[in-house]
Amino acid sequence: MFKKPYAAQGQNLLSKKDRKALKDKLGELYPGLDEKTIDVLLPEGQAKVSKLDNRCLLYSNGDAPPAFFDAEGRGELYPTLQTLWQYPYAMLELTIHPPVSKFVLNGADLMLPGVLVPANGVAGFGTVSKGQPRCIKIEGNPYPIAVGKMLVNQTQMEKLKGKGLEVLHVYKDLLWTQCGKAVPNAGFSEKEDEVTPCSDSSWKPGSADAAAAAATPTDAGSKAEPPGSPAAAPAAEPSAPAAGGGKAAADWSQDELLEFTFLQAFKLTLADDKAIPIEASELYEKHMKPARPEGTTLDVKKSSHKQIGKFLNAMRKAKAIDVTDKKGVISVSKVDRGHKLFKELADKFAADVAAATSSSAASAAA
Repeated sequence: MFKKPYAAQGQNLLSKKDRKALKDKLGELYPGLDEKTIDVLLPEGQAKVSKLDNRCLLYSNGDAPPAFFDAEGRGELYPTLQTLWQYPYAMLELTIHPPVSKFVLNGADLMLPGVLVPANGVAGFGTVSKGQPRCIKIEGNPYPIAVGKMLVNQTQMEKLKGKGLEVLHVYKDLLWTQCGKAVPNAGFSEKEDEVTPCSDSSWKPGSADAAAAAATPTDAGSKAEPPGSPAAAPAAEPSAPAAGGGKAAADWSQDELLEFTFLQAFKLTLADDKAIPIEASELYEKHMKPARPEGTTLDVKKSSHKQIGKFLNAMRKAKAIDVTDKKGVISVSKVDRGHKLFKELADKFAADVAAATSSSAASAAA
């Protein structure tokens, strides 16, 4: 999509009506991005749209780097990699083996045999539909390397054969260049032609630490960054992102992981009420566990609730959900996604996971 040079044919401020329509569409496509987050990325009175000569539309906060793009001007909206690096849980993903990244970076679409199957099987991918937006991550690195759309449906996905995702935007393409050539952690600069594992998840727009990590080769064979990249500097010690009360995801308590994955499950893979009712075990194994942050393990037995049923009953007592208990089988029968509990959890985690990036974006660093 952004392999060949492109040029802007015009730029305009979005009207209130157009901005509202855009916000509604983004909220529908990416439930992981709440209204406050979208307001930070595309503030009222400052949100702009640029029309490119390749039919793509770019949406940005004034003169800041593009936050979203519409691939062909048809309403197919996707976050740029820089936006995803700020809000890593905003989009459904596919994880690949690190060596497969070289093919993606070289411009290839993603072949399904290169995709890692979740521990709970194909069900861990969640519901797959043709045209669904997804990002690509490598195993062992929290940041996406590419954005695209699914080329297969659920039945085809289960076969894990053939081409699975059309890549529209990838690390090191021209859109990445336009966004400032950001590099989120050392895994993106260790090798010239592929992305490698790196657990550092402290990146935020304008982060000097990230720039230093990106500019410092980790092996003698590493090549220098191209002109325009951050100047070389000693790599800083990774600093944990603000999350779950200022802790890195790996340091969250099991109760915090339960709350976060519960929120993500009903925002992402269970966003449609048609998936309800759902048994507690299925919710836990197929939707909550796959939603856990990279590098964490969800184990309800180690939480204060001890059982998923007891955790769900706590959510029921808060009136965020309704549950039924038939012969010992607990199911979620109704979800009130507008309940204040979901908003509180969204604030707790979105505000914490992205707090630093939000403040940076608000000060025009995004």
